[in-house]
This record gives sequence, C-alpha cells and structure tokens, in this order.
Amino acid sequence: MRNKVIGFIGLACTVGAAVTVQPLLANHQTPSTPLSSNSVQPSEAVQAPNVYHSPPSPTPTPTSEPLVSAEVPVAVESPSPPVEPPPTATQQQSTVRLEVSLSNREVTVYNGTAPAQTYPIAIGRAGHETPVGTFEIQQMRQNPTWIHPVTDERFKGGTPGNPLGTRWIGFWTDGRNWIGFHGTPEPGSVGQAISHGCLRMHNQDVEELFEQVEMGTLVTVVD
Repeated sequence: MRNKVIGFIGLACTVGAAVTVQPLLANHQTPSTPLSSNSVQPSEAVQAPNVYHSPPSPTPTPTSEPLVSAEVPVAVESPSPPVEPPPTATQQQSTVRLEVSLSNREVTVYNGTAPAQTYPIAIGRAGHETPVGTFEIQQMRQNPTWIHPVTDERFKGGTPGNPLGTRWIGFWTDGRNWIGFHGTPEPGSVGQAISHGCLRMHNQDVEELFEQVEMGTLVTVVD
C-alpha cells in the first residue's frame, strides 16, 4: 500500500509540472519581426524646346577633353627644407567671364576687366525671355544630342538640322529646363529675339567660345 501511495504522489507531481510548464513556454515565445523594405524613386528627365537635356546616367561621360590637365604633386621626405610647388593651372582662379547684353544681342568675353572678344547672339523671344542675372556654366558638350520635347525624336550630334549646332554651353536650369549658348543650323536667326530663352550663335563662334571657358565660368546676363 505504501508503494502505491508513493507512486501516486510521483505521478501527480509529474502531471503538475507538465501543466505549469506549458504556459511558461507560451509566454516566452518570441514574435516574428516584420522585414523592412526600401523604395527608390526613379529619376525623371524632361526636355524643353530648343533646350538641351543631358541624358540620365549614373556616371556622366565627358564628351570633350578637359581644358586643363595637371597631376597632383606627391610629397616626399627630404633633408632639405621643403619647397612649395607653384600653383597649377587648375588651382589658379580663372579670370575669364562672360557678359551678355540682351539689348545689343551680343556676348563679350572678358579676361579680368579687359574685353577680349564679342560675338553676336540670338536671344529669347517674348514669352520665353532669357533670364537676367549672374550664373555659372554647368554643362559643356561637343556635338550635343537634342531630344524633341513632343515626339522624343533624337537628333544625334553632328546630324544636319540639329537645333543645337556643334556646341552646347549650359548655364541656367530650373531643374527641368535648360538655357545656354549653342550653335544653330539657321545662321540667319542670329541677332534676333527668336529662341525659347537660349542664346544662339554661329557654329564657328560658339566653337571659339567653347575653347575659352570652362565649368564654373561666370555668366552675367543684363538687359
């Protein structure tokens, strides 16, 4: 009888332990954590008439040779006092700037305070006036591609009839439209208020201007 009582008590303890363990396991279950996701908004490019838009690219590919090329000097230990290397051409602040006179319909290249060269230009017509102010050159392209704003038809660089001619020098943008200097297949339009805000030039003139400026060159447009 005593053995039966002990066996019954052991069975009751075992069952009691099983009953008390189950809710502990339930209380310590770890809820799953939702995965987070990131979304990337695609970039959008919009083209305006007679305005060049650079095709989207993660790494822009230069279409022209840099105006100035220089290697950075490497410092080496020497028993003699170090000599400060002379500033390279890229370290020297350029004194070239452009001034556009809308009333005279011309652009003048200044080297410091001295005028160096003046070229005739076409300016924006009524409703598409060329903006007035001080800007910096932000784009330079040889034989630029132009995209029709309505049909998306592409005019490759060097194609006869390309509205941008042989060179593009962009200095103003609102994030959607661009304005700048460019050539034209219609030389007779130079000197008129006829563009959508851009400054048209004879192809030969804009090619000369292209060689005299660089990224960051100041452009001042006055009435």
